[in-house]
Amino acid sequence: ISLLAQGIYTLSVGNPRVAEMNLLRAEATITAIEGSNNDYARTAFQYLAVLYDRWERPELAQEYQKKLQDSYAVSDQ
Repeated sequence: ISLLAQGIYTLSVGNPRVAEMNLLRAEATITAIEGSNNDYARTAFQYLAVLYDRWERPELAQEYQKKLQDSYAVSDQ
C-alpha cells in the first residue's frame, strides 16, 4: 500500500515516471494478493488511467479504465 501512496504522491507533484513505476508495482502486488475486487486495486487502476491520460497514451488509459470497470463487475457477482 505504501507503493500506492508513493505513486499517488509522485503523480501529484509532477513526477510521472516514478509514479508509473510505483503504481504498476502496487497494482501487481495488490492484485496478486487480493485480486482486483477491492478499493486498493481500484485506486491503482484509477490513478494509472489518469497518469496515462495526462501522458496522452489513450490506449493505456483505456486499458486501466476497463480494469476499473471490470473490478466493479466482479463485485456484482
